Amino acid sequence: MKLYHIFALVATCACVWVPVPLKGQLRTPAQGATPQEKVSRVKPIKVNRLPAGTDSVYALPYMENFDDKAAFEQFTVVNSNNDDCTWIYDTRLQAARYSNSATLPADDWLMTPALKLDKAHAYTLKFKYRAGFWNYTEAFEVGVGAGTDIGLFKNIVPRIETAVDSYQWNETEFNVDEDGNYRIGVHAVSKADQYYLFIDEISVVEKAVLAAPAAATSIDVTPGAQGALTAQVAFKAPEQAYDGTPLESLTKVELYRGEQLLTTFSNPAPGEQLSYTDSSPAQGTNHYAVVGYNAAGKGQVAVKSAYVGIDIPAAPQHIMLGEAAQGVSLSWQAPAEGVHHGYYDASTLKYNIYSQEGEIIVKNTGQTTYTDDKVVLTGPQSLLYYGVSALTSSGESPIAPSNALVVGDAYTLPFHESFALGEPLPEHFFWAEQSGENGYVFSKTHSYDDEYGCLEFLPKNEGDKASFNTGKIDISSAENPAVMFTFFGYPGHPIKLKVVATSPQRTDTLATFDYTKIGDVKEWKKNVLLLDKFKTDDYVVLKFLAESNDLAIPVYIDDINVIDYFEYNVKAELRIFAEGKVGQESMIGVKLTNMGSQPTTDMTVALYVEGEKVDEHECSDLPVNLNSMQFLYYAPKLTDPDTIHVYAVVSYAKDQDLNDNTTFVGKMYIRHPIYPRVGDLAGNVTGKGNVHLWWTAPTGIEGGEKTESFESYEPWIIDNIGFWTVVDADRGSTYGISAVEFKHETEPMAFMTFNPKALGIDVESVPQFKPATGDQYLVAMSAISSTAQSGHNDDWLISPLLTGEAQTVSFLAKNLDISYPEKFEVLYSTTDKDIGNFIVLKTVEDPLSEWTQIQTDLPQGALYFAIRSIATDSYALMIDDIDYQAAPLNIIGYNVYMDKEKVGRTGGATTFDKSDIAFGVHDFRVSTLYSVGESALSNVVSLDVSTSGVEQPTAAPASVMVGERVISMKAPTGTCAFIYTVDGRVFYSGCLTSPSLDVTVPSGVYIVRLGDQLIKKVIVN
Repeated sequence: MKLYHIFALVATCACVWVPVPLKGQLRTPAQGATPQEKVSRVKPIKVNRLPAGTDSVYALPYMENFDDKAAFEQFTVVNSNNDDCTWIYDTRLQAARYSNSATLPADDWLMTPALKLDKAHAYTLKFKYRAGFWNYTEAFEVGVGAGTDIGLFKNIVPRIETAVDSYQWNETEFNVDEDGNYRIGVHAVSKADQYYLFIDEISVVEKAVLAAPAAATSIDVTPGAQGALTAQVAFKAPEQAYDGTPLESLTKVELYRGEQLLTTFSNPAPGEQLSYTDSSPAQGTNHYAVVGYNAAGKGQVAVKSAYVGIDIPAAPQHIMLGEAAQGVSLSWQAPAEGVHHGYYDASTLKYNIYSQEGEIIVKNTGQTTYTDDKVVLTGPQSLLYYGVSALTSSGESPIAPSNALVVGDAYTLPFHESFALGEPLPEHFFWAEQSGENGYVFSKTHSYDDEYGCLEFLPKNEGDKASFNTGKIDISSAENPAVMFTFFGYPGHPIKLKVVATSPQRTDTLATFDYTKIGDVKEWKKNVLLLDKFKTDDYVVLKFLAESNDLAIPVYIDDINVIDYFEYNVKAELRIFAEGKVGQESMIGVKLTNMGSQPTTDMTVALYVEGEKVDEHECSDLPVNLNSMQFLYYAPKLTDPDTIHVYAVVSYAKDQDLNDNTTFVGKMYIRHPIYPRVGDLAGNVTGKGNVHLWWTAPTGIEGGEKTESFESYEPWIIDNIGFWTVVDADRGSTYGISAVEFKHETEPMAFMTFNPKALGIDVESVPQFKPATGDQYLVAMSAISSTAQSGHNDDWLISPLLTGEAQTVSFLAKNLDISYPEKFEVLYSTTDKDIGNFIVLKTVEDPLSEWTQIQTDLPQGALYFAIRSIATDSYALMIDDIDYQAAPLNIIGYNVYMDKEKVGRTGGATTFDKSDIAFGVHDFRVSTLYSVGESALSNVVSLDVSTSGVEQPTAAPASVMVGERVISMKAPTGTCAFIYTVDGRVFYSGCLTSPSLDVTVPSGVYIVRLGDQLIKKVIVN
């Protein structure tokens, strides 16, 4: 029997698949909580606790939630293998944590304080556990023993392995042989080089008296016929004690209905068959309980419920939904019995029909068919299903759902879904079915294709099933249609994954993957399944049906493709950083995937920026079902716009599908120099191809006293923080904040601009996040020592250029959590910003629970100062309100640019003249040269040299031709060319440096403009 929710009603039915539209949802322990609730949690609980001390003995019930470190310190830790890794207290999760050794397998015990137990009782141990990261398998067992000698511990929980990074529960019954004081010991036994194991919420309670009677057996309740209000209760008296030994005698057996004692059977023989007729049960469900007694006391209770009287009907059966000539048709059959398996009056049977929103659309009909001719079967895809209930004068049955029907226009090939960032593409429709409480969810924490997302299913109970289903996909255009996908295989676990294809014409199981037979390697496994049987069908729907008997191992699925499976086909995908910096080479990845059935050879990949090829190289060969990442490079130029458009093209002579050879056009936001720039450039044409430009020097270049509060920067940036320089010398992955997500979380970094308000954190309620002033500060998240090159933090924040005079610098510092002490240095340099040239002035390692002012005197000649975090496995160092004396910026000249090319330089003058300029409109800009670098370009001034009166040769007419992924333009040299996408975006802009120009573009529709001569719409294949 399963409890499920549908149409906002609760109903009990047997083995029901519940169809539900699937939404973007990340399964987390704190799902649904507000950011405030995620950050600050209070868990009040009553426990039977004696004062702490080495001789303390706890009476039951015992419970420990590890709300603070003091609770953990009452436990005993035994490091059996004498390594540096053992059980510690984890402040973030408020739990006990075992940290794994890179070289030695775990052999470490975490023991409770002594508990007073006796041999007369059975006990229940309950606790929860989780792994630190999904890709590492932790293992442990649990024992009970007197004292701390691990050789005397008896195993009560056999070895458990888990790779699930959310909490799972374990409940175990045990008993002891003698009265005494015992400890429960959790024994970590993970293999070497794993990660973390967490244990929390340990409880021990009495369950039963061992010598008292076990529960009665064969209990049965027979309701009166035809709805009569009587019930016959029959059962067999207990034959054994709770511990399994035969009972010699019983003093009595009591029978209850609810809390009412119906009768007492005195001194019955163990195992005697007993019965009783209840002549006054209530109309409805009655709950009966049987309990036996002997000299040891009260035994276990046996319970049985039965519906007595006239039942309400069960839900209708065999409800079928299908497309009709107009709309959809629905049919069903009458229920065979009452909802409680009792008698119901079928003579008054009627039906209600519900929409999937839970609204009644047909009421009290006597028919068993219905046609809805208002349903539109075209347009965007959606899930359609109905509910039907049966009703009589006794009441209405639960609502039973029909089968689910996908309506709308089918998707065409190729179909691809990678669940990037834990969400499906907005144009894709998916739906799900499940038999238990848990179904598929979208996960951000795992990925096959490096898109930070996949599907995840973790059952709540053994045997639970869940199916993730696509929408309708039209494969009729493919010669060799196939589905290609990956799943993460955990060998040896009781899990099965079936891939089922269904259409209006047929249903077929394409493959069954039994995790007990998938080899020995834990890895992502890629599969190709042919769909040739469905080529002529109306459409196909794919179902990924998981059935699991393992409550600790999830099913992961990623990178679903429905394609025409050619022999030779390479797919290119762009992996581009969101930002680039002028003058700094950006690495751009191009992922190449062999989508064909044969290996590939002799490929090249080229990178294009604003339609111009900027890098190209040959690629290594690709075996079947594998991919590789190719890296190309581009250094943004000062003349680049704030946003550049980037794409890549793979060239492969044998490729049978060119549609996926060109990547999408990605955007890269360019960070230009932040030095003050000219903002008032002006100019005019002076005749005979000459122009005159003039401007004024930038403002804001003065030095002097500065206070940096980091309020003017975007939150979550980890470089280009104004004139400040950050250096991540440890290169280690960083810790995150439990249940709080932010950009660059856990990535290698030095310092980050942090804004708790943007996360929804109420800093008045959670003051550890409160800035010193304003809304932002800098934070250095601690590196995970095992990933850091130095084994500890090595994160630098280096100041802008100083005056060189002796001065006092000050700043405010704070620890996010003093349970993880920070350690940092203040340093200075008399030369440059090379971290090897800095000299330590001060080291701070005191716990800073409040914002604390740190002052340091810099000597004469100091040009830079730095704050360097050097703690080991700390948490987060917070920095705010830095006071210092900055040096002024010295202007040494200006560079002049025409049409993105440098055409001159001044030695400090704020005017410039240029002659012999070609016919046409030209764009001019200037940059400011400082002793420390070049600024970004000024405002643009466009001057039309054609109005100068200079005689120009007669211009040849402009023309545009289209080739394979190429737009060819011909026009006089100097003509400005623009290529626009149909949505108005500038794909390419530039001026011709010769009479012809070829621009490589992805396939699509474009608008081409050549100066003022030609505007043309072109289609590129």
